[in-house]
Amino acid sequence: KNRLEKSGAKEGSVLVMDPQTGKIMAMANFPTYNPAEFFKVQDAAAFNNRTATAPYENGSVIKALTMAMGIDTGVADQNSTYYNTDSVKIDDTTVNNAVLGHTGTITMQTAMNYSLNTGMVEIASRLGGGRITKEARDTMYDYYHNRFELGQKTGLEIAESSGILISPDEVQGNAVRYSNMSFGHGMNLTMVQTATAFSAAINGGTLYKTSIINGEVDKYGNFAKKDPEIRKSNVVKSTTSDTLKQILIDARRS
Repeated sequence: KNRLEKSGAKEGSVLVMDPQTGKIMAMANFPTYNPAEFFKVQDAAAFNNRTATAPYENGSVIKALTMAMGIDTGVADQNSTYYNTDSVKIDDTTVNNAVLGHTGTITMQTAMNYSLNTGMVEIASRLGGGRITKEARDTMYDYYHNRFELGQKTGLEIAESSGILISPDEVQGNAVRYSNMSFGHGMNLTMVQTATAFSAAINGGTLYKTSIINGEVDKYGNFAKKDPEIRKSNVVKSTTSDTLKQILIDARRS
């Protein structure tokens, strides 16, 4: 709430997940309400758990997944270089960096350090041999949708939304769309989906069924802890995950 007031935002959500189990440790939304006085709520939207039901355009957190894809497919790693001019043209659209000035030949680690959009578009282009071809878009969709399961429900035990991830087989699934998707634009995902996918990228490559249930109590009062459920293994190679973790650590240190 304090952070929202400082930034001038009207609403916000927070989610904490254990990446090794898929267990959600905490989720909170603001504005909120007092359940004992629910009848005082003026806007019914307050009853929604937006961490699971409100898809949004994620932005730069998706760069971690794009970097993982680049490492996993062998087209890029932290030491790979490209020539950054702070912008790149895809068809009739120009993609710009938000942080300017890190121009010239730079590494992908530098691109991650400063969250450069051009670095992620470069990875997408390399998947198609220098252009964001249909083959490149198919690979990206395979990683984002089929492996990380973005745009799909996570299996959470409460109401959730699927969000939207445009397929390359659709008219809107063109090179411009996918260049934007490489840095988290042009897609609408829930916070739960994003945390689940990010966890798989950094936990060794295991996508867990997201859960808010810690366990069950039987009629005799005995507690049985709920075991984690694996939805998918080897989403990325374990070596990819290890490399990505170090890239992210170094990026935060920079």
